[in-house]
Amino acid sequence: MDDTTVIQPDLLVVCKPIEGHYLTFAPELAVEILSPSTVLKDRNTKYDIYQNEGVKYYIIVDPEEEIYEIYELKEGKYAKKDAAEINIDDCCFSLDLKACFE
Repeated sequence: MDDTTVIQPDLLVVCKPIEGHYLTFAPELAVEILSPSTVLKDRNTKYDIYQNEGVKYYIIVDPEEEIYEIYELKEGKYAKKDAAEINIDDCCFSLDLKACFE
């Protein structure tokens, strides 16, 4: 990825100050909500970009199947996580992703 690449996740979490009109660093968490037109891009292209750029957590939400997948970056590679607890330095929180489907 270079300075001209623009990625817009459906939701992101940043725990550092943002200077300027856009991020010049990776967010701590990125969330993509799948749709038929974005499923391949979200599962492949964005997955690879977020992993390579150091996004600590990547969450894929599938509203059709009412499931979500949480990936945590460990030693430069994403590992699937079972629990929805997210720990980011001074920015610790839990997500109730099941509430998305109610």
